[in-house]
Amino acid sequence: MDTDNYLTRFFIDYQAVSKTKLNREQFITLLTFFPTLQVVSADENIDDEEWIFVEHIAKAMADTFCEELPDYDARMQLKEHFFADLKFLTEHMQAWKEPFLQTLKKYLHELPDIADKVLDVLYLFADASESTSEEEKQVINNIREQLGI
Repeated sequence: MDTDNYLTRFFIDYQAVSKTKLNREQFITLLTFFPTLQVVSADENIDDEEWIFVEHIAKAMADTFCEELPDYDARMQLKEHFFADLKFLTEHMQAWKEPFLQTLKKYLHELPDIADKVLDVLYLFADASESTSEEEKQVINNIREQLGI
């Protein structure tokens, strides 16, 4: 199965369980930002401060659609959709972690230029909380190893 069909199948499977309001293109953005969510939740417990970072992740994802959604209110609605999916994923991390990483690995294999952007965002959010903790460093190393980047 080629990567595009694999990605579409994964999106359909995710959509059926999560009730996401994202379209396929927006889902790909969620996929590429997924490792960032893992770093934020490195200690497996998202506290109030870390939920603020999850909000920032949702906004950053929505902002990637500035050209498609020049209207601020539409982008803020998209941010809320992204936040709902991020919340769903934090609540179901064990079930979705491996499938997301496997799908992202396939996607990055087809589009290796995106791997640098994934890493940039990963480190940006890891560094945003004063410094990168040992747990975050370990999660980042595990992600890099799993994705082959």
